[in-house]
Amino acid sequence: MSLSISLLGPLHVTLAGEPVSFRTDAQRVLLAYLAAHQGVPVRRDALAGLLSP
Repeated sequence: MSLSISLLGPLHVTLAGEPVSFRTDAQRVLLAYLAAHQGVPVRRDALAGLLSP
């Protein structure tokens, strides 16, 4: 099963060739941030800052 995440332009995610939809913008933002920082430890307070209004 392959996962593809495109961060250039609008976020585009496919899983096994099928588009992935997100229920909330927060889910989309969190996945994009973690994908962009792959392999780097991320503090919880940094993530909370992304999700706070």
